[in-house]
Amino acid sequence: EENKPDIKHFFDPWHFVKNIKGKLRPLAIRKDRMILSEWINPIGNHLYWCANNCNKDPEKLIQMWKSLLYHVTDHHKFPDQFSKYPECQHREYTKEDSLRKKWIKKDSPAYQALKDVINNPRDIKDMAKLSEPYHTGYIEVFHSLLTSYAPKRQEFEINVMDARIKLAVLDHNSNVLRKYDIIKL
Repeated sequence: EENKPDIKHFFDPWHFVKNIKGKLRPLAIRKDRMILSEWINPIGNHLYWCANNCNKDPEKLIQMWKSLLYHVTDHHKFPDQFSKYPECQHREYTKEDSLRKKWIKKDSPAYQALKDVINNPRDIKDMAKLSEPYHTGYIEVFHSLLTSYAPKRQEFEINVMDARIKLAVLDHNSNVLRKYDIIKL
């Protein structure tokens, strides 16, 4: 950012989610915060969802993210708190749905720990770079495929390496957007 200020910089949501989950896992080990372990994957999914549904609006993204603190306590409408995201977008929960979920009590140590993670100033600042989600999954898939054709721990002559890289590119390009057929047995 400092060297190329004219370029808009973004984060891949996968890496951001991994970071958030990494902060939550050690918190969920303590007995009084074990309920957080039930919420780690849903919180990661929520962050992906926020990045993909904020309409490229960083402020809305942050409001959607912070609304999680209401959702985990079984409160799904918050018009006074967030002008751009006044309520959860999921379907209305039935009483049975609500009884089955493990909600976090607002005054609990688990809630306080989660609140600290959700409101982390550095993450909130960086979250603006998620407002236009750019996924690097295709690049990572290609690199994985490339190492199957040209393993890093094996040496090849330059012409062999060139041929192997070209094969990897052809293989990747022929499969990159292919829809997989599901075979029913």
